[in-house]
Parts: sequence; structure tokens; C-alpha cells
Amino acid sequence: MNSEFWDSDPIGPNLKTQISESSLAICNLEGSQSIGEPINKLGPNLNFGPDTVSILSESGFDAVSLANNHSMDYGKKGLKSVIDDCFEKNLSTFGAGKDKTEAIKPIGRTIGSTSVCVIGLTEHREQISSENDAGTAYIYDYSIPNHLEELNQKYDIVVAMVHGGIEYTPLPPHSWRSHLRELAKSGVDVIIGHHPHNPQGWEIFNNSCIFYSLGNWLMYNDKFASTHWSYAVSITLEDGAVSDVSMQFTEALDGKVKSINNLNKNRRKYIDVSSRIVSNNEEYNEYWNLLAERLFYERYENKFEVYGSSLISKLISDPVGTIDDITKYTGQKSNVSADELRLLDFVHNQSHLDVVQNVLENRTNYISNGTEPNSEVLDNLIEIAEDRVERGSLDRNLDRFNIIMDRIIN
Repeated sequence: MNSEFWDSDPIGPNLKTQISESSLAICNLEGSQSIGEPINKLGPNLNFGPDTVSILSESGFDAVSLANNHSMDYGKKGLKSVIDDCFEKNLSTFGAGKDKTEAIKPIGRTIGSTSVCVIGLTEHREQISSENDAGTAYIYDYSIPNHLEELNQKYDIVVAMVHGGIEYTPLPPHSWRSHLRELAKSGVDVIIGHHPHNPQGWEIFNNSCIFYSLGNWLMYNDKFASTHWSYAVSITLEDGAVSDVSMQFTEALDGKVKSINNLNKNRRKYIDVSSRIVSNNEEYNEYWNLLAERLFYERYENKFEVYGSSLISKLISDPVGTIDDITKYTGQKSNVSADELRLLDFVHNQSHLDVVQNVLENRTNYISNGTEPNSEVLDNLIEIAEDRVERGSLDRNLDRFNIIMDRIIN
């Protein structure tokens, strides 16, 4: 609910019926409520509309995961406001809480004769929870493996909703893929990923289903057509086991998100190829090396080059972006710069670090480059994953200028 695109009743009737008829319907609720002070972070501080929680509840959802990189955007007060709002609307929350014990606590249900729990975990380190402090549940926390083992002893089925990876990419980073496979080895039956904003493929590993990215749902971005379609995962339980797992594709059309029965040919092929690659170690390693090199060149390398440069140099190379950074971070409580936050994100976030480390190890021959894959296949995948709406540089800079002016005026 982040855009004027959405209708006041944004979930299509058929999809709403599917949600309300499910024994347990869950989504990732990404954002906060602007009750507290915005935290210092790279990227936007998201707050969702006042009707968002009510819409989710009235549409039939039972619970929401708060394990993501925006739940703490307005600090502890913002998180508490969201949790309280959900409680009032009969929505259970998990993946974040007043301390680590609450954050890693799953929601549990008995469906028929099968007991199931769902846990929320994120790889992002924006104010993760600790023993005595509020925040999100961190997927790399030392206690998570033992915690999952305990859940496996208690429940027939364990589902993990996980937030991580790299935005607008067709494949998960090497470390993220490896870690989700470790969760599968530990007994998690179904792993459902989100964060990249575009759909990614899936695989069966160690008899567990891993869905690397659902894509966006009620988070519309008019700059990326790849955010206008996504999929939901439907899990059928029977006699203490998962009897079926299926994908329900959706698309944002005419102000609503609607279920679609026939995915168009290019998107269907994208899902199939992405799934094939991520399921095959040799093929995945080849394509990940190539993708990481491209990502580093397009998104990372120039950020390292400008780090520590003078203000004049930055204004010459990227005047609008530099002014955007200045107006966002000037006046915040701590004396931070966009360059420092960006560099911190690169080394704090394992997926970003994965890109940088992979490329530097390849360039220095620390590891072997391996076989060069078919670049045309990767080109086609990236085209679908990014799928930018055609807009000129003037339009893009006008958007940023309007953001800057709103920030200055307000």
C-alpha cells in the first residue's frame, strides 16, 4: 500500500477468496508507522498507509512476518505501533519483537491433525533484536540452528519466511542460496524468500522446497514492471506431512492485485530457467560468477570510487544524487554520511558482501573463474528481473528533484 496506484480495496475478489479460505494465510508486512524518529540507514524509511493493516485483516490474513529491513525504520516506537495495530486487527505477528526471544518465536497452529509453525528471519542488520532490546530476528544469529532443531521436535512441519538477497536480480547470491540450503538440511520443510522485489526461481533440496523470492505484491513501483507480478505459495498438509506445494501467480492490474491462471510465455520461461539454474550447482556457480561481475560493475564499483571524494567532485559527477544524499542525512541525530552508510551496508549485508568478495577473488585469481556460461541466457533473465519502465534521464532526475524539494519543505 505504498502507491496511489492501488484501489481502496486492492485485493481482487478471487484472490481474496483464496486467502480467506486458507487455514493459515500469511504475508510479509514491510514497513513501519512513522510514530518514532526515522533511523539512520541507507535507502528510504518506509511507512505504510493507515489502512494497510485493516485491509490485510479484512482480506483474510491471519498473520504477518515483520522480519525485514523496514520494520525498524522508525525505531522501537514504530515497531511497537505496528505490533499493537496488528493485535487490534486480529493479525498475529512474528519475526520481530521487544527482544530476541519474542522476535524468533514462531506462530504455531494445528491444521487438521498436523501441527505447523512459521518463523520469520532476515539477513538485514538494521536494528536486529538482542537479549534485551527490540528488533528483528537475524537469520545468522548463533542461536538459530538450535532453535530450529527445537521447533522440529515440537512441530510436524516447520516453515521459514526469510528476507534477503539482492534487489532486481534473477538469482540468489551464493551465500544466501547456501544458507537457505542449510536451513533445509536442518529440517525446515518449506522456505519462502522475499526482498529482491522481483520473482526468482525455486528448487527442491533435501526434500524441502525453497522459493528464493516471491516478488512484490502490494508494493507497486511504477519504475519497474518486474514488481507488477509475483507469486504466492500454497502448502497442503496431510497426516503430519506436506502433501503438495504450488505457486499461485498474481499481477497488479487496474489498482488491484489479482490471481492469474496463465503466466505469459516470457515470464514462465524466466521462472523455469531461473529454477533450473539454481537447482544445479555447476550451472549456478557459472551464472552467479557472471552475474556478480555485472552487478559489481553496475552497482558497486563506482560507489567505492567516490568514497572519500570531495563534495565538489561528487557534485560534478552526480549533482542530483549528491544533493539527494545531503538533504537526506544532514540534520540527523548522528553525524553520518551517505557514503559511510553505503559502505557499511556493503560489508554488513552478507548478500552485498558476496558480490564484492566474489568479484575480487575472481579478479585476483584467488579462486578459479570456471567455465564461461551462455551470456545470452543471463541477459534474458536480467531483462525480466529488472524490466525497467522506459523513462528518460530527465524524468528520473525530476523524480529525485521532487523528493529533494519535499524533504526541504517538510
